[in-house]
Amino acid sequence: SVVGQLWNALRDATHEPPRLLWIVLQDYIKAGPRRSLLSLRYAVQDPIEKKLPRITDPTLVVRGNLDRVSSQQWVERAASLLPRGEFALIENAAHGVILSQPEMLVKTAQSFLARTKSE
Repeated sequence: SVVGQLWNALRDATHEPPRLLWIVLQDYIKAGPRRSLLSLRYAVQDPIEKKLPRITDPTLVVRGNLDRVSSQQWVERAASLLPRGEFALIENAAHGVILSQPEMLVKTAQSFLARTKSE
């Protein structure tokens, strides 16, 4: 639900780097509250799970172990719905893995790419 996702995002914020919170705040201000809420509503109404089985390329699904937006169970399920999906957990990272643990994310992605290069 929209309310549930907003609650999860607020819970997640305590684990995110301050610079990410600043970026997100600026984005929401630029978009305005109406557009931001509409976008979230559309995202909730368009479940990605129905689309994942159609992605045939090797796909890495990454989650930070401190993520309060996307649950471990949901992310593992998303990876399992991908015909060639793989799940990776990044330690000491919340939802914004790319900013909180960029080096570990790159290392994880490079390892995945090396394993799937010949596929």
